[in-house]
Amino acid sequence: MYFQNGLKLKKNFKSTAKTSFDADVDSINFKNSAEAAQKINTWVKEKTNNKIDKLFDAGSFDGETRAVLLNAIYFKGDWLSPFPEDQTKTGKFYVSETKSISHPMMYQEGKFDVAANEELKAQILILKYSNPRFAMTIVLPDSRTGINDLEKKLSNIDLNTLETENINTELGLGGIFTNSADFSNMIEDEKHLVISKVLQKAFIEVNEKGSEAAAATGIQIGPRFKPPSFIADHPFIFFITATLEEKSPTTKTILFSGKVVSPAY
Repeated sequence: MYFQNGLKLKKNFKSTAKTSFDADVDSINFKNSAEAAQKINTWVKEKTNNKIDKLFDAGSFDGETRAVLLNAIYFKGDWLSPFPEDQTKTGKFYVSETKSISHPMMYQEGKFDVAANEELKAQILILKYSNPRFAMTIVLPDSRTGINDLEKKLSNIDLNTLETENINTELGLGGIFTNSADFSNMIEDEKHLVISKVLQKAFIEVNEKGSEAAAATGIQIGPRFKPPSFIADHPFIFFITATLEEKSPTTKTILFSGKVVSPAY
C-alpha cells in the first residue's frame, strides 16, 4: 500500500494490514506522477517475475490521489501429467462458427476428471499440477459460439469461497466499491474518500510442461466404450485454483481466471 506523503495513518492500520494481509505500507509523492508510477511499476515487475512491467502510466496520478492498494501474484506450475511435445500438432481453433485459426494444439491420452454439465451446456476438464494443491479447470461450451452465454451463467455461481468480509471491515474497507465506502480506519482527518479507478493486468502461459501465471466418480461395469474426448478448439473459460491448507480439502480459491477467445499472441 502506498499513501501520499504527509498523510497520518491510524495507529492500528499498519499492524492490521501486516497481520491480516502480510501487506507493507509505504509513503510516496503522487504529485510527481511519473516518479510514483515508475516506483510502483518496479514493485509490480519484481512481484510478477518480470511478466508485468507496466501497470500505471506516467500520468496516472495527480494531487488528489491519496493511496494505491497493490496486489500481485505469480504462479508457475508443472502438469502432473505433462503433454508430450512430439504430440503437439497444428490444428484449427474456431474463433466463430466457421472461421478458424491454425495454431499448435497439445494432445495426450490419459485419465482425467471430465464431465458434461447440462445446465452450463459445457464440458468441464480438470488438469492437475504436480503440486496437488493446484489445478486448472477448463470450461468448454458445447457450441463454438457459446462463450458469452457461458460467462453469464458462470456469473451466477459463487466460485470463490474465501471469507474476507470480516477482514475488510476490520481494515475499514467495507463496501469499498460503492459510494458508501468507509476508509475511516485508514487515514486520520480524511473524509469522503472513494476508489476512483481499478486496474488489473494478467499474464498466463500454458505449454506442454505446465503453466506460468464438483466432481463425482462412479464405477459401473458394462460394455467397453470409447473414452470421452475433450477438444478445446473454440473459445473457453479457465480457472487456476488452490486448496488452502487451513480450509477444508474441498474448499478452493481462485488464483487466476480468464478466457481464451483466440490462440494468437
